[in-house]
Amino acid sequence: MLRFGYWCLFLVLGTFVSSSPPALAQSALSDTCTGAQATPVADRKRFALIVTNQDYPKSVGRLEATHRDGEILCQALSQVGFDVRHVRDVNLQQFRREVLEYVRRLHGAGDQGVGFFYFSGHGAVAEKGGDNYLIPVKADVKFAHELRLLGYRLGEIVNAISDTGGKANFIVIDACRTLAIPSPTRGTRGLTPVNEEGGVFLAFSTAPGQVALDKHHFSEALAREIQIADRPAYVAFRSVRRRVLKDTNHSQFPWMRDGLVNAFYFKQETGTPNYTVAGPAPKIAQGKPIFKDKNCDVCPEMMVLNAPAGDGATNGGPNRSAAFAIALREVTFEEWGRCVADGACRGYRPDDAGWGRGKRPVINVSWRDAQSYVAWLSEKSGRRYRLPSEAEWEFAARGDADTTYFFGNDPRQLCSYANGGDFNHFTGIPCSDDKKFGTN
Repeated sequence: MLRFGYWCLFLVLGTFVSSSPPALAQSALSDTCTGAQATPVADRKRFALIVTNQDYPKSVGRLEATHRDGEILCQALSQVGFDVRHVRDVNLQQFRREVLEYVRRLHGAGDQGVGFFYFSGHGAVAEKGGDNYLIPVKADVKFAHELRLLGYRLGEIVNAISDTGGKANFIVIDACRTLAIPSPTRGTRGLTPVNEEGGVFLAFSTAPGQVALDKHHFSEALAREIQIADRPAYVAFRSVRRRVLKDTNHSQFPWMRDGLVNAFYFKQETGTPNYTVAGPAPKIAQGKPIFKDKNCDVCPEMMVLNAPAGDGATNGGPNRSAAFAIALREVTFEEWGRCVADGACRGYRPDDAGWGRGKRPVINVSWRDAQSYVAWLSEKSGRRYRLPSEAEWEFAARGDADTTYFFGNDPRQLCSYANGGDFNHFTGIPCSDDKKFGTN
């Protein structure tokens, strides 16, 4: 927690499943990552379905890289404990059958299931702003409007998978290659964005209105990031974005929607703390643990506070009943500059209004700017940094005191401690410094 003064769709859906996979019709070339050494996971509740289509008719356009994309992801997902099924070059009937059996597995997993669905191939829209369709092989699509009959509507897949519930749902669609078929509207490319779904992480391989390269930039980045231990899923996908941007000279921008309710880690290693104690605490923090992430040189020193159960903001803010950590100092211009120099923080350089920069607290930043900074810190550290809630900020500002204010309970002393005007004509509380509003 910090303080501050044609469209392309890539989706991922993960769900744990405990039931054994039903037998599938062997109508499409498939495998289960032969040769991959899967990492054991309790109860084997991780299942993945990878579909890669490549052998398209001339009317659609043959691809070259999709099967290899699937092999790269198949190996990586096996390494982090997924039971993976990879099918290649499926027609519409086979595609529907594979998704049906996959959804049945997810339903069998219950509320602890995690599933990962990945498609690499062609995708398109039948009309501008309309539904997205994944294109099976043997679909001899001549015109975009024929997708309604020959394609597999992505919304059906998303709805079927999201209805399974589970601990986490990931859907990944890498389906934004350049198509040979005419666009529904001149200048329209790729897929249409999909609405955020609760409990589902959706990811696009490139931004709306853009086309993904028929290469392995995205699959290789994703395979690498999900195998890094103790990294939340949303941080892993943001790292994928940065890597793809770098590898494609900023021509391909992965886009995502995070609808996960709970934190999810593809790989976790226990018993290895990710922080070190920073040394003697200042007087105000005696007895409170202070730490700095040992693997993150740009991260701040943090103090652990433990608000008592039921403690909340005086204006009805959220209660706190668990420990949280807050930065010892405000974010400085110097720290903000490191974020900008690293290509993050939207490249924004706030004005100091003549106060000076360096180690002075950064000013002239919006809530959106602050969110970009904490997202950068989260990506650099693999931990989730965020802004404090109103209740957390109030509790920290009280200096760990159990009184209403850090100086006690008497509101008449507010003017002696607060750097602001006397509003006693609104509250009816006399000001103890005997000064009127608007005077020095």
